[in-house]
Amino acid sequence: MPAESSPVPALVWLDAELAGHLVLAIDAHVGRLRSLQACVPVVLSHLATTLREWTQAGTAGQGRTSLDKLAEALQRVPRMAYTYQETADSLGVHVRTVTRAVEAGHLRAVKDAGGPRIAVSEIERYLREGS
Repeated sequence: MPAESSPVPALVWLDAELAGHLVLAIDAHVGRLRSLQACVPVVLSHLATTLREWTQAGTAGQGRTSLDKLAEALQRVPRMAYTYQETADSLGVHVRTVTRAVEAGHLRAVKDAGGPRIAVSEIERYLREGS
């Protein structure tokens, strides 16, 4: 699948106290999602783990810590869905072919705030079935 640019600016700084508060907030949010039996985004787990490691290792206690490593980790988190163009690029076809496949019902798209997306599982199903 296509590489994604970092969602976190290259130079973001975080002090120990804020890192601790973020870990607590993320843990509370993840707990609420689980109690509702909702899907917990993988990126939340990665973020909480990274922040927790920094605060426990004392690196955040040095006043300020770069989040460059977090940006790199976020780039490695697999995406759940792709745009029509990203799907076309990964399949080696024109974006119009993807649009036609969606219109014909061969591929299912979901709508989100950024526009229609095609889930990775749907792309895999499409490839398996050879539609």
